[in-house]
Amino acid sequence: MNATNRPRLLVLNQYYWPGVEATAHLLTELCETLVDDYDVTVITGRLYGHEHDADYESRGGVEIVRVHSTAFDRAPLHRRAINYFTYLARALRRGLFEVERPDLVLCMTDPPMVGDVALAVARRYRVPLVVVS
Repeated sequence: MNATNRPRLLVLNQYYWPGVEATAHLLTELCETLVDDYDVTVITGRLYGHEHDADYESRGGVEIVRVHSTAFDRAPLHRRAINYFTYLARALRRGLFEVERPDLVLCMTDPPMVGDVALAVARRYRVPLVVVS
């Protein structure tokens, strides 16, 4: 536990506010609701059209950490894959070595293999993992 005596929740998903993706909307709403009971940190990626957003910001009580992933237009499949892999690699590093120890790790399925990164982070800290699919 931390100074607030609330458990820390670490969330991994490539898309979060201000993203227009369905997972971004759902996750933003969920995380902002959970701040009453958890200290919530989200590790998310860069968004197309928002490449210059701050690396760290807070919104609705949620700490948002944007890793330096690519933010290409998602329409061409190869560019979407590059976005996925740069996000996954940088989120893994951030989750393993650069965040305060969480009490719980949560991820969605965007990108589909983010569960593997979240599992590695959860195992490193020996905490439960929740995957929302």
